[in-house]
Amino acid sequence: MKRTQTVATVANQQSTEMKPPVSESLRPVSTSIQSASDPSQSVKISENEHKSEFPDLIIFKGFSKFGGKGTQFLKRSFLDSPYGSLTTVKEKSENPIKVSVWACGKRLAEGQGPTQTEAEHDAMYSLLAKLRTTNYYIELKDNYNTRKRFPDYLLTVDPSQSHIYKVVYLRREDGSPFPYDIQGAVDYVSSFAELSIYIKNLGNTGSKADLFILNIDKSQRPEIYKVCSEIGMKARPLLGCSNRGVVAEYLLTGREVFQQLISCGGDTIKYHLYPPGSECSIIAVKEKDDELARHLSTEKWSAEQLRIRKRV
Repeated sequence: MKRTQTVATVANQQSTEMKPPVSESLRPVSTSIQSASDPSQSVKISENEHKSEFPDLIIFKGFSKFGGKGTQFLKRSFLDSPYGSLTTVKEKSENPIKVSVWACGKRLAEGQGPTQTEAEHDAMYSLLAKLRTTNYYIELKDNYNTRKRFPDYLLTVDPSQSHIYKVVYLRREDGSPFPYDIQGAVDYVSSFAELSIYIKNLGNTGSKADLFILNIDKSQRPEIYKVCSEIGMKARPLLGCSNRGVVAEYLLTGREVFQQLISCGGDTIKYHLYPPGSECSIIAVKEKDDELARHLSTEKWSAEQLRIRKRV
């Protein structure tokens, strides 16, 4: 048993040594990378003055499944890295309450507040501000994948973004047009059976693009969810769309998204890449999350969610 463990340990060490860190293996060779979707959003790469303690860590503020709210995305980013989980420890202090954040046996940051939750948030944002100077940061754009209305960018589908998202339209049997004047690269299918085959074939191509499936009746959605699940996609209703279409996506890790962004300029219709030390106000991020927390506690939000659930 001991010999087996020793061999496994050596193999793991060799594997770790052979695997270059993200910051080196995927670093752009130029000082800037051109955005494929919008040249004005090109990502500027500056020389990083400080070496990261966690070179394989990519900070990924993505969708809620990967901790898109509050500071959960930072915890998730560590879990998806070789460094394991972040641990919060309450210090021996009553007023204010103090909390420290640990990983890999190191104290990384500390925070304080009137409650333990607020102290943890304070510590997490202190850590985030520190890591932003040394690590890549990816953020999901606010206007993508919205749950409250039909996405404006679907009105004119950009063919150059087909690696990010695809639009599939199930033709109406009576030939009536879709209420939105969608232009661009849209794939049309003539029947529900053909749609199921289309989704399964997408899984065979290796494409990781999101699917916006339009003109789906409410009764058809469960079957669509099932087919998407079979190829590893997570599907949900697209609100604000005629007959409430479906959006399906692969739950990618930060590293996978990072590789996509580097290949297409650091900016897409869905994500933006911030290199280490680039301008990205952590205060603004914190204020946005604080505002969200206040909004979620209001009666107006609760009533809105009840109304949405009744419609879906």
